[in-house]
Amino acid sequence: MQRRTLILLTVVLLLIQLAAPIASVEAEDRLSEKALYMKHIRVLVSEEFAGRAAGTPEARKARDYLTEQLRQIGLKGAFGGKYQQLFKVAIGTEPDIQKLRVMGAKKKTVELTPGRDINALALSAGGSFRGQAVFVGYAVRNRTHKYDNFAGLGPGSLKGKIAVAMRYEPHDKTGQSSWTDRPKGWTYSASLSSKISLAARYGASGLLIVNPSAHAKATLPETNSSRYKLKFIPVMHVSTDAFKRLLSGAGLNADKEMARLETLANTGTKPAAEIRGLKLSGQVSLKSRWGKTCNIAAVLPGRGKLAGETIIVGAHWDHVGRKGATQGPYCPGADDNASGSAGVLILAKRLADRAAKDTSKHRRAIVLTWFGAEELILVGSGHMAKNLEDLGLK
Repeated sequence: MQRRTLILLTVVLLLIQLAAPIASVEAEDRLSEKALYMKHIRVLVSEEFAGRAAGTPEARKARDYLTEQLRQIGLKGAFGGKYQQLFKVAIGTEPDIQKLRVMGAKKKTVELTPGRDINALALSAGGSFRGQAVFVGYAVRNRTHKYDNFAGLGPGSLKGKIAVAMRYEPHDKTGQSSWTDRPKGWTYSASLSSKISLAARYGASGLLIVNPSAHAKATLPETNSSRYKLKFIPVMHVSTDAFKRLLSGAGLNADKEMARLETLANTGTKPAAEIRGLKLSGQVSLKSRWGKTCNIAAVLPGRGKLAGETIIVGAHWDHVGRKGATQGPYCPGADDNASGSAGVLILAKRLADRAAKDTSKHRRAIVLTWFGAEELILVGSGHMAKNLEDLGLK
């Protein structure tokens, strides 16, 4: 007779209720357990693990920490005795081709250096673009502030043209946002995804996002990775200096034209308008950067008539890594999901201790798992769901 298999997936997002132990635990043991729980969290959120982004050396350290804890607990690896289920994952995006130049035989040649002067964004679509440059302010529509850079435009109004938008949103000469009092803070209008979506909605063939003068020293965002999958049109980020060189290449007084555009953007609602003489062409091609990561799992074997039924309890152990640049501040991910990962470790020890004293003839198998690459849109749990045979479930 074929045995039944019951699979219950429970993703632990925050913490397991330590005050309600599965078995009777003395008060002193509970205090010790809580201390161990907090220790696991502190380790996982430490700078040594730098946000546990999939495919990074820091993530591998977190992986090793979790598997070592399982060895100490004494649980068997769930994947044929091994703790890790390896898989490949696209951990980022990097430019393959990124070109931008001023069009026209009589235009001055402008040499731009990828990574310093221009950088394609991970939100960019691949492809070539060419056409008249149209300034769209900050590429913002904000009803609260009665600000609309696309006022009067209909769908497709920018077809065949290259939208040029300033980074961020209206701000003063010091670079402080006019729409929020938070130091160095911005509203949603400043988001890159919002600008890209609006430019694409009005039919632009491509979008250049330019650092305004108050933020001329700001670094260009790395292509890196993105959890958002816009991919509507080619998008490049351009430094202040590089954009001025493009203006000069088109025969314009770069400083005066830059000042004029910034004034238009900062002093009120102005509809999109062509930048006289500036015609551009470019190309963007991106490729995935692949890496390896894993799901981690241990098993308490079942026995007797219930051995063919399995409960799976899981949390994801990865997080998003560092903000922006590879050397930027890291995101600790305490609740997303160091707390869940620590909680499943505590549960693993409880269950192992209970199983050592359990003399019952019938018991369900329990798999305790930590999913990898969940921040890349549920990759780890999806991989496990498609490869349950790796668990050797009966």
